[in-house]
Order: sequence, then structure tokens, then C-alpha cells
Amino acid sequence: MILTPEMIEAGAVAMANFDASLVGCPVLKNIDEFRFDKDRNEYIRRAKIVLEAAISASTGEKA
Repeated sequence: MILTPEMIEAGAVAMANFDASLVGCPVLKNIDEFRFDKDRNEYIRRAKIVLEAAISASTGEKA
């Protein structure tokens, strides 16, 4: 399975929304709604790591 930028962005938004739900922050609808570039970049980095690990686990291949 190929990891697309759209998949990574969706994962980043989902992670940010989960974190936001813990402290009552507004929900993001897409990657462009991040307030700070450093936050957007950090969630994209984390989402890519998690998605690569999930793909690796499901296919038995190293990401």
C-alpha cells in the first residue's frame, strides 16, 4: 500500500482533533486550519510514522 499525502494529512487532522477534544479546543476540518506551522508539521510527522507502522504491520513489510 502506498501512503499518500492525503492519508497523512487526514491522520494529522484526526490526531490533532483527538488532542483538542481533551481540552475543549475547536475541531479542525482540514490541514489548512492549523493555527501554527510548527503544530501542523509536528502532527504530519507523527501521522506519517503511525501510518507507516500500521501499513508495515498489516503487510508484514518494513516501511
